[in-house]
Amino acid sequence: MRTTHLNLSIVALAWALQTAVCQNVPVELPDGYSIKKVAGNDLVPDASAMTVDPDGAPIVSGPGYVRRMLDEDGDGVFEKFETLAVTKGIAQGVWFDGSQMWLTVDGAIKRSVSREEGQPFVFEDIVPITTNAEHGSHAIRRSADKKWWYVICGNATQIRPEYYSLPSSPVKEPRAGFLMRFPADVGVGANFAAEIVNHGFRNPYDFDFDADGNAYVYDSDGERDVSLPWYRPTRIFNTKPGDDAGWVSASWKRPASFFDMPTLVGEMGRGSPTGVATCRTNRFGPAYQDAVFVGDWTFGRIGVAKLGKEVQIFAKPTGNFGFAVTDLEFSKDGSLFITTGGRGTEGALYRIWKDGSVLDSEAQNVTLRDAQPNNQLNEQLKKSLVNDLKSNGAARGSAFIAWLDKAETSSGPDLEMIIRGLQLFLGGCDGDRMFAGHQAKHAFTAEGGAKATISNKLLAMLKRDGDMFECARLAGMINLENGAVANALAAIANRENDPVQRIHYLNCLAVAGGKLESDSASGIANGLLRVRREIDAADLPVDRNWKPRMQQLAEALFRDMRIPESIVQNPTFGAASDIWIYDSLPEIFRNVARVKIAAKIEADPDAATKSQLQSISRDPRFMKLLRMFADRDEFMDVVVMSVHRSPQPEDRDLLMRGLKSFSLTVNKASLIGLQKLANHGATKSDFEALLALEGMLGWTNPEISVRDQIVMLLQKWTGTSFRYPIRRYDLSEVAKREQRSSFELWKQHLVNKHSVDIKSSGSAAEMLTRFSKIDFSTGDTARGSLAYKKFQCATCHDGGGQNSGPSLAGIASRFSRDDVLKAIADPNDNVPDRYRAFVVATEDGQLFRGSVVYESMAGILLATETGEVVRVAAEDIELSRKSNESLMPEGLLREATDQDVADLWAWLRSL
Repeated sequence: MRTTHLNLSIVALAWALQTAVCQNVPVELPDGYSIKKVAGNDLVPDASAMTVDPDGAPIVSGPGYVRRMLDEDGDGVFEKFETLAVTKGIAQGVWFDGSQMWLTVDGAIKRSVSREEGQPFVFEDIVPITTNAEHGSHAIRRSADKKWWYVICGNATQIRPEYYSLPSSPVKEPRAGFLMRFPADVGVGANFAAEIVNHGFRNPYDFDFDADGNAYVYDSDGERDVSLPWYRPTRIFNTKPGDDAGWVSASWKRPASFFDMPTLVGEMGRGSPTGVATCRTNRFGPAYQDAVFVGDWTFGRIGVAKLGKEVQIFAKPTGNFGFAVTDLEFSKDGSLFITTGGRGTEGALYRIWKDGSVLDSEAQNVTLRDAQPNNQLNEQLKKSLVNDLKSNGAARGSAFIAWLDKAETSSGPDLEMIIRGLQLFLGGCDGDRMFAGHQAKHAFTAEGGAKATISNKLLAMLKRDGDMFECARLAGMINLENGAVANALAAIANRENDPVQRIHYLNCLAVAGGKLESDSASGIANGLLRVRREIDAADLPVDRNWKPRMQQLAEALFRDMRIPESIVQNPTFGAASDIWIYDSLPEIFRNVARVKIAAKIEADPDAATKSQLQSISRDPRFMKLLRMFADRDEFMDVVVMSVHRSPQPEDRDLLMRGLKSFSLTVNKASLIGLQKLANHGATKSDFEALLALEGMLGWTNPEISVRDQIVMLLQKWTGTSFRYPIRRYDLSEVAKREQRSSFELWKQHLVNKHSVDIKSSGSAAEMLTRFSKIDFSTGDTARGSLAYKKFQCATCHDGGGQNSGPSLAGIASRFSRDDVLKAIADPNDNVPDRYRAFVVATEDGQLFRGSVVYESMAGILLATETGEVVRVAAEDIELSRKSNESLMPEGLLREATDQDVADLWAWLRSL
C-alpha cells in the first residue's frame, strides 16, 4: 500500500491564540474555543469558496474574483487582498499551491499558465464542465501524493464520456452527482482522460480526505420530500471507489441502511451542505483530530462527525446573526477558517481556534494514503444471489423460495442483506415513477405453484415480530396480487403509530395488489385521514412534494371504492388537514365532501383555512359563505378568484381591493370581474388604482396580459379608446413601444379629464432607505404573525405542503436583517433557478404563474402564486416557459407601515 507523508510545518503567528483580542461574534462554540471576524464584505463580498495557500493565507472566491487575503501588520485581521483571478461567474472550486491555481468556473476546469507581476493569473481550459449552477461542479482538491486532482459535482452536471475514459475508472456507468479525478499531468481538451471515483450524489458542494485517502462527502437532502418515508436528510458519507450514494431521482434516494450504500458517518437533518474539512491536527483539540467538519448554509451551522459517533453541532449563530456558512478550511496553524455569504449576501471571513493552544516548533506528520477499494459489499452473498436467481421459470421461482427460506430463519443484518439482495434481483426499486422506491424495476414472474408458496412465505414474514419496513417493501415489489398479503400489509399500516412510517406501508400496499377485507379497507380510510392530522399535531414540516405524492398514493388506493366512501362518511371529515384527500377523491364523492367541508367552515369560521375555502370556491352553492371571508386579508385572493366569474354589485369593493393583490393572477381576475359589472361612474380613486397597478407592471407575458385588461376596463369606464394594441404574448420591441405610447395617452387623458394624480410606485432603493430608518426594537412577534398573513407571505412560504417558495425556518441565522429586507424589496436580483416563476397560458386565455410540481407529456401540475394547485392538460397549453423573474412579487412591503416591517422582522426571527 503506497503511503505519503504530508508535512505540516508550523509557523508561529503572534495573534493566533490571544483570546483577549477576540471580537464579540454571536456564534455559540464549545467551551475553550474562540471566534474572530478577520475580513469583511469589503474584502470578500458574497464569499462562496475558499482554499488555504502553503503559507496559511486564505484564498477566497466570490462574484468575479479570487483573492488572497493579506495581513500586513500581523494582528490576525486581514486589511488587504491580492487579486489572483478575475472571473465572469463564481469559482465554486479553488486550489492554489503557491505557484499554480486551479478553478472550476466559467464553463471549464481551468489551470493557470502564466502571470505577470501584479496581475491576475492567465488560465487555460482543461476540459468543459457545468459551472455557475447550484447543482453543477463545485470543489477541487489535490490528492495527498499530488498525483491526482479531484472535482466534486452535483446532479445537474453534464456527464461527458471523457470524465470516465480511463480504463481504471471505478464507475463505468455514472449517473447523478459524482466525484471525478484525473492525473496531475492530465492533457487538455481531446487529450483529457479521467476516472469517476463514485457517483449517485444529489448535490455535494465540497469533500475532503480521510487518512486512507477516501473522501468524506456531505450530500444534500431531498427537502421537498420532508415528512415522506423516502425523505433523506443531509448525509455525511465516507466513500470508497465505486460507491453509489443512492440519489436516483427527485422522487427516490436510497436509505443508508442498504448494504450497497457508502458508509454513513452521520446525518444533520434539513440543510444546505457547503464546506467540508478534515481536521488532521491535534492543535484544534485531541477530541477533534481526524474528525470531519461540515458547513450548513441554511441554518448557519458547523457540524462535526466521526465514524461511530453522533454528529455534534460545533458552531451555530445566536440571535438574528447572519452566519451563512459557505466554506471551511483548516489553516497550517491548526485554526479553522470559515467563509460566509452566498446568493448575493454580505460576505465575511472568520477564524476559530482553541484557547490556550501551544504551537509546536516541530513539524507534525500526518500519514495519508491513496484511496482504498470498496470492500463493504458482501461479494459472496451477491455472487450467490446472482448465480441462484439468474435462471428462468420454475428454477427461478425455486431459487427465490430458497432465499426466502433463509430469510425466515435470519434476523438483524443477515435478514437485511437477504431482503436487499432479493430486491436487487428484481432490479431494485429505483426509478422516477409514481411509486419509485416501492415498485420493482423488473416484473416478477414465477409459475403458479411457486407464486402460492412465495405468497405464503411472505405472509409468514409479515406476521413476524420486529421491523417490517423492508419486508413490506419486498412484498410490494413482488406484486403478487394476493389478498392475504394485502391484508397483512394493511394490518401493519393500520397499527403503525408513526404517520411517516404508515405512508411507507400504504405505498407497499398500493403496489402489492390484492383484494382487501372490509375491515382492512375501513382501517386504511381511517389511517389516511389520520396521517396529516398526526403530522400537524407533531409539528412535522411538509414541503412541496408532500401533497402531490400523497395524492398519487390516495388515487391508487381509491381503486377500492370502499376507501373513499368510508372517508367522506367519516363524521370528522372536512377539517383543513383533510383537503389533500378531497383533491384526490373520485368525482362521485366530491359533492358530499364539499358539503362537509363547508359545514366545518360554518361551524368554526375563525379556524377556516385558505385550502378549505379553495376546495369549495367553484361551487355556486357556497358563494354566500365565501363572501363572508372577503374582508380577511389572508383570504381575499381566494374570494376574488371565486366571485370574479359571476360578480354581483356588492363585490365591486372586493374586486377593487384585488387590484392591490401581490398576485398577477388575482389582479387579472379582479379586472375581468370589474368589466362584467355595470358602469358605476368611476371615481378619481378608481382610476388612480388602475394607474397604480399599471405602474408596477413590467413587460413579461403575465404583466402584459394584466395591462391589456386594464386598458379594456378603462375603455369600458370612459367610452374612450386610444388604439391600444392588444397583442397577446407579443414581446417584441415594436409591440412594447406601441403599447407604451398608447398608455401614455391614457395617462394624459385621465389627468386632464379626471384630475388623476400619478404617484410613483417607489423603487427598491427608496424602500431600503426607508427600512434603514426603522426602529426594529419595537417589533412584536404576535403582530408580526398577522403581518405575515396580511402581506400574503404564507401563500408561498407556508403553504401546508404546497410551498412554492423556500422554507423560512432559520432565516435569521443565515441572513442579516438587511439581506432579508433587500431580498423582499428587490426579489428579482440574484434569483435561484428553482424559484423562478413558471408561466402557463392556455388556449382559452387563462394565465397561470407559479412553480412546477410535476410535468409530463400529459400536461403540467402547477402550484400557483395564489396557493392553488392546477392541472393544465398538454392540449390546452398555448405557451409555457420559465421566467427570469422571482416567484416573489415586487413591492411586497410598499404599503407596509414602519411598524408592520418591524413586526414582520420580529416574526421572521422567531422561525
